[in-house]
Amino acid sequence: ASEELRRVLWVYPVRQQGKRRTNPKKIELKDYPAGHYFHPLGVKVYPSQSFAEETYMYVINHAKDPNVGYETVIEQFSISWSDPTAATYVRTLRSPHFVSLNALALTSSTSFYVTNDHFFVPGYGPKFLGDSLNLVETLLGLPFSWLAHVSLQPTNPENSSSIVKIEHEGVARGIAFAN
Repeated sequence: ASEELRRVLWVYPVRQQGKRRTNPKKIELKDYPAGHYFHPLGVKVYPSQSFAEETYMYVINHAKDPNVGYETVIEQFSISWSDPTAATYVRTLRSPHFVSLNALALTSSTSFYVTNDHFFVPGYGPKFLGDSLNLVETLLGLPFSWLAHVSLQPTNPENSSSIVKIEHEGVARGIAFAN
């Protein structure tokens, strides 16, 4: 797939009573870093139904970095309910605790629950070992995944787009395929 196809999210307007159904529309990702691979998985918006000035969209991204290999990150965008077809890139969130992110549930504009559905991930470590351990974990349904709560603490409270400190708290462990 072309680079542009990898950077596509769609918004589907909810049908309102008495109005015709409209077609899905592409969300333009403004200021998204060039060459940054985009493989979206989970997407959530906070607040979920509001016309608040500051609305954030978080996207789990199973990114690919030529120097690192596969890396699971969370992309943060600002988005407006009045024009949901444009999302402006804010930052990429990275943490050693983001192993195999699968789903997220927002609790505020700067905190969320997130699941890691596997402990062993293909492509990490020696190829044969990483792939084999992932296969064993998957086939046996081993309870190695977990749920965590993540909070973003700005290093400069006066600037919401500044660098943030990621606080990670384990909430539930010993789950098979946390989602």
